[in-house]
Amino acid sequence: MTFIVQANSYKPGEGSFTVTKSTRKDALETAVGLLGQGMTGVTIMGDGRTYTTPEFAEILKDIEEGVKRVKNIVSDLRSFSHPNTDMMEEVKVAEVAATALRFLGNELKDRVQIHQQISEDLMIEANKNKMTQVFVNLLQNASDAMKTKPYANETPAISIEGRIEDGRTVVAIRDNGPGIDPANVDKIFDPFFTTRDVGEGMGLGLSICYRIVEECGGRINVRTEPGRFAEFLLVFPRKT
Repeated sequence: MTFIVQANSYKPGEGSFTVTKSTRKDALETAVGLLGQGMTGVTIMGDGRTYTTPEFAEILKDIEEGVKRVKNIVSDLRSFSHPNTDMMEEVKVAEVAATALRFLGNELKDRVQIHQQISEDLMIEANKNKMTQVFVNLLQNASDAMKTKPYANETPAISIEGRIEDGRTVVAIRDNGPGIDPANVDKIFDPFFTTRDVGEGMGLGLSICYRIVEECGGRINVRTEPGRFAEFLLVFPRKT
Protein backbone atom coordinates (compact mmCIF):
# COMPACT_ATOMS: atom_id res chain seq x y z
CA MET A 1 0.00 0.00 0.00
CA THR A 2 1.21 3.49 -0.83
CA PHE A 3 0.81 6.62 1.30
CA ILE A 4 1.40 10.07 -0.18
CA VAL A 5 2.50 12.89 2.09
CA GLN A 6 1.96 16.43 0.85
CA ALA A 7 2.87 19.74 2.42
CA ASN A 8 3.25 23.41 1.55
CA SER A 9 6.53 25.19 2.21
CA TYR A 10 6.55 27.88 4.88
CA LYS A 11 8.69 29.99 2.51
CA PRO A 12 6.74 31.99 -0.07
CA GLY A 13 7.26 30.86 -3.62
CA GLU A 14 8.78 27.46 -2.85
CA GLY A 15 5.63 25.57 -3.72
CA SER A 16 4.57 22.20 -2.31
CA PHE A 17 6.36 19.05 -1.18
CA THR A 18 5.30 15.48 -2.00
CA VAL A 19 6.82 12.19 -0.82
CA THR A 20 5.64 8.57 -1.08
CA LYS A 21 5.87 6.07 1.80
CA SER A 22 4.99 2.37 1.96
CA THR A 23 3.52 2.27 5.48
CA ARG A 24 1.22 4.52 7.46
CA LYS A 25 3.78 4.65 10.28
CA ASP A 26 6.49 5.98 7.92
CA ALA A 27 4.02 8.46 6.46
CA LEU A 28 3.07 9.71 9.91
CA GLU A 29 6.70 10.11 10.95
CA THR A 30 7.37 12.09 7.76
CA ALA A 31 4.30 14.27 8.30
CA VAL A 32 5.28 15.04 11.88
CA GLY A 33 8.82 15.88 10.73
CA LEU A 34 7.48 18.28 8.10
CA LEU A 35 5.28 19.96 10.68
CA GLY A 36 8.33 20.33 12.90
CA GLN A 37 10.12 22.11 10.02
CA GLY A 38 7.30 24.61 9.76
CA MET A 39 5.54 23.15 6.72
CA THR A 40 1.83 23.94 6.41
CA GLY A 41 -1.15 22.15 4.92
CA VAL A 42 0.33 18.74 5.69
CA THR A 43 -1.88 15.84 4.54
CA ILE A 44 -1.53 12.08 4.15
CA MET A 45 -3.44 10.23 1.44
CA GLY A 46 -3.84 6.46 1.78
CA ASP A 47 -6.13 3.78 3.20
CA GLY A 48 -8.76 5.19 0.88
CA ARG A 49 -8.91 8.48 2.78
CA THR A 50 -7.06 11.72 3.47
CA TYR A 51 -5.65 12.54 6.92
CA THR A 52 -5.27 16.19 7.86
CA THR A 53 -3.05 17.80 10.50
CA PRO A 54 -5.52 17.70 13.45
CA GLU A 55 -5.87 13.93 13.02
CA PHE A 56 -2.14 13.19 13.29
CA ALA A 57 -2.02 13.70 17.03
CA GLU A 58 -4.93 11.28 17.57
CA ILE A 59 -3.41 8.63 15.28
CA LEU A 60 0.01 8.92 16.92
CA LYS A 61 -1.62 8.62 20.32
CA ASP A 62 -3.35 5.40 19.21
CA ILE A 63 -0.02 4.00 17.99
CA GLU A 64 1.75 4.93 21.24
CA GLU A 65 -1.01 3.31 23.29
CA GLY A 66 -0.82 0.18 21.13
CA VAL A 67 2.94 -0.06 21.63
CA LYS A 68 2.46 0.41 25.37
CA ARG A 69 -0.13 -2.40 25.49
CA VAL A 70 2.22 -4.74 23.64
CA LYS A 71 5.09 -3.90 26.01
CA ASN A 72 2.85 -4.59 29.02
CA ILE A 73 1.72 -7.94 27.60
CA VAL A 74 5.33 -8.97 26.87
CA SER A 75 6.29 -8.00 30.41
CA ASP A 76 3.35 -9.98 31.81
CA LEU A 77 4.28 -13.03 29.74
CA ARG A 78 7.91 -12.90 30.87
CA SER A 79 6.85 -12.71 34.49
CA PHE A 80 4.24 -15.43 34.02
CA SER A 81 6.69 -17.80 32.28
CA HIS A 82 9.31 -17.50 35.06
CA PRO A 83 7.19 -17.73 38.19
CA ASN A 84 8.44 -18.08 41.71
CA THR A 85 5.56 -20.31 42.75
CA ASP A 86 6.48 -20.35 46.43
CA MET A 87 6.87 -16.62 46.99
CA MET A 88 4.07 -14.88 48.85
CA GLU A 89 4.05 -11.10 48.81
CA GLU A 90 1.83 -8.08 49.12
CA VAL A 91 -0.10 -7.93 45.89
CA LYS A 92 -2.22 -5.09 44.56
CA VAL A 93 -5.57 -6.54 43.51
CA ALA A 94 -5.99 -3.85 40.83
CA GLU A 95 -2.69 -4.88 39.19
CA VAL A 96 -3.69 -8.55 39.13
CA ALA A 97 -7.03 -7.65 37.54
CA ALA A 98 -5.33 -5.43 34.95
CA THR A 99 -2.87 -8.18 34.00
CA ALA A 100 -5.62 -10.77 33.63
CA LEU A 101 -7.67 -8.43 31.44
CA ARG A 102 -4.67 -7.79 29.21
CA PHE A 103 -4.22 -11.53 28.72
CA LEU A 104 -7.87 -11.79 27.68
CA GLY A 105 -8.00 -8.56 25.70
CA ASN A 106 -8.81 -10.14 22.34
CA GLU A 107 -11.33 -12.49 23.91
CA LEU A 108 -13.32 -9.73 25.61
CA LYS A 109 -12.91 -6.58 23.52
CA ASP A 110 -15.91 -5.34 21.53
CA ARG A 111 -18.04 -8.13 23.01
CA VAL A 112 -18.10 -7.79 26.81
CA GLN A 113 -18.37 -4.64 28.89
CA ILE A 114 -15.93 -4.58 31.82
CA HIS A 115 -16.77 -2.64 34.98
CA GLN A 116 -14.02 -2.31 37.58
CA GLN A 117 -14.20 -0.85 41.05
CA ILE A 118 -10.97 -1.68 42.86
CA SER A 119 -9.02 0.74 45.01
CA GLU A 120 -5.36 1.05 44.04
CA ASP A 121 -4.34 0.41 47.65
CA LEU A 122 -6.39 -2.78 48.10
CA MET A 123 -3.82 -5.48 48.94
CA ILE A 124 -3.77 -9.21 49.59
CA GLU A 125 -1.01 -11.61 50.63
CA ALA A 126 -0.56 -13.95 47.67
CA ASN A 127 1.68 -15.25 44.90
CA LYS A 128 1.09 -12.77 42.09
CA ASN A 129 1.44 -15.23 39.22
CA LYS A 130 -0.86 -17.77 40.81
CA MET A 131 -3.45 -15.11 41.63
CA THR A 132 -3.30 -13.88 38.04
CA GLN A 133 -4.06 -17.47 37.02
CA VAL A 134 -7.15 -17.40 39.24
CA PHE A 135 -8.43 -14.15 37.71
CA VAL A 136 -7.74 -15.32 34.15
CA ASN A 137 -9.61 -18.57 34.77
CA LEU A 138 -12.65 -16.92 36.33
CA LEU A 139 -12.84 -14.25 33.63
CA GLN A 140 -12.42 -16.82 30.85
CA ASN A 141 -15.16 -18.98 32.36
CA ALA A 142 -17.45 -15.95 32.53
CA SER A 143 -16.71 -15.08 28.91
CA ASP A 144 -17.37 -18.63 27.75
CA ALA A 145 -20.62 -18.85 29.70
CA MET A 146 -21.95 -15.59 28.27
CA LYS A 147 -21.49 -16.93 24.73
CA THR A 148 -24.26 -19.42 25.46
CA LYS A 149 -26.85 -16.83 26.48
CA PRO A 150 -28.95 -14.80 24.04
CA TYR A 151 -29.01 -11.10 24.99
CA ALA A 152 -32.04 -9.06 24.06
CA ASN A 153 -32.33 -6.07 26.40
CA GLU A 154 -28.87 -6.07 27.95
CA THR A 155 -25.19 -6.29 26.99
CA PRO A 156 -22.78 -9.03 28.13
CA ALA A 157 -20.90 -7.58 31.09
CA ILE A 158 -18.42 -8.55 33.78
CA SER A 159 -17.86 -6.56 36.95
CA ILE A 160 -14.78 -6.81 39.15
CA GLU A 161 -15.18 -5.20 42.55
CA GLY A 162 -12.82 -5.11 45.50
CA ARG A 163 -13.91 -4.14 48.98
CA ILE A 164 -13.36 -4.59 52.70
CA GLU A 165 -16.19 -6.53 54.31
CA ASP A 166 -16.40 -7.81 57.90
CA GLY A 167 -12.67 -7.34 58.36
CA ARG A 168 -11.75 -9.30 55.23
CA THR A 169 -10.75 -8.39 51.69
CA VAL A 170 -13.38 -9.46 49.18
CA VAL A 171 -13.02 -9.52 45.41
CA ALA A 172 -16.27 -10.14 43.52
CA ILE A 173 -16.19 -11.25 39.87
CA ARG A 174 -19.68 -11.25 38.47
CA ASP A 175 -21.12 -11.82 35.00
CA ASN A 176 -24.65 -11.46 33.68
CA GLY A 177 -24.50 -14.77 31.83
CA PRO A 178 -26.76 -17.81 32.17
CA GLY A 179 -25.77 -18.53 35.76
CA ILE A 180 -25.02 -21.93 37.26
CA ASP A 181 -27.49 -24.76 37.69
CA PRO A 182 -28.21 -24.99 41.46
CA ALA A 183 -27.64 -28.75 41.25
CA ASN A 184 -24.03 -28.08 40.21
CA VAL A 185 -23.04 -25.32 42.62
CA ASP A 186 -21.67 -27.75 45.22
CA LYS A 187 -19.70 -29.65 42.56
CA ILE A 188 -17.98 -26.96 40.52
CA PHE A 189 -14.80 -26.99 42.63
CA ASP A 190 -14.46 -30.78 42.47
CA PRO A 191 -11.52 -31.94 40.34
CA PHE A 192 -12.56 -33.06 36.84
CA PHE A 193 -16.14 -31.82 37.21
CA THR A 194 -17.27 -30.04 34.06
CA THR A 195 -20.48 -29.31 32.20
CA ARG A 196 -18.65 -28.64 28.93
CA ASP A 197 -18.60 -30.93 25.94
CA VAL A 198 -15.87 -33.53 25.62
CA GLY A 199 -12.62 -31.92 24.50
CA GLU A 200 -13.51 -28.45 25.77
CA GLY A 201 -11.90 -28.71 29.19
CA MET A 202 -10.76 -31.13 31.86
CA GLY A 203 -12.68 -29.60 34.74
CA LEU A 204 -9.56 -28.66 36.70
CA GLY A 205 -9.66 -24.87 36.40
CA LEU A 206 -11.94 -24.04 39.33
CA SER A 207 -10.41 -26.76 41.49
CA ILE A 208 -6.97 -25.19 40.99
CA CYS A 209 -8.38 -21.71 41.66
CA TYR A 210 -9.87 -22.90 44.93
CA ARG A 211 -6.57 -24.42 46.03
CA ILE A 212 -4.62 -21.26 45.18
CA VAL A 213 -7.00 -19.06 47.17
CA GLU A 214 -6.84 -21.51 50.08
CA GLU A 215 -3.03 -21.20 50.04
CA CYS A 216 -3.56 -17.51 50.77
CA GLY A 217 -5.75 -18.32 53.77
CA GLY A 218 -8.87 -17.46 51.81
CA ARG A 219 -11.88 -19.13 50.25
CA ILE A 220 -14.16 -18.82 47.23
CA ASN A 221 -17.92 -18.46 47.62
CA VAL A 222 -20.44 -18.62 44.79
CA ARG A 223 -23.70 -16.77 44.30
CA THR A 224 -25.86 -17.40 41.26
CA GLU A 225 -29.31 -17.04 39.82
CA PRO A 226 -29.99 -19.14 36.73
CA GLY A 227 -30.65 -16.97 33.70
CA ARG A 228 -29.38 -13.81 35.39
CA PHE A 229 -25.86 -13.99 36.84
CA ALA A 230 -23.00 -15.89 38.43
CA GLU A 231 -20.74 -14.29 41.02
CA PHE A 232 -17.53 -15.64 42.50
CA LEU A 233 -16.47 -14.07 45.79
CA LEU A 234 -12.79 -14.38 46.66
CA VAL A 235 -12.47 -13.80 50.40
CA PHE A 236 -9.01 -13.15 51.90
CA PRO A 237 -7.69 -12.28 55.34
CA ARG A 238 -7.29 -8.53 55.40
CA LYS A 239 -3.74 -7.27 54.85
CA THR A 240 -3.01 -4.64 57.50
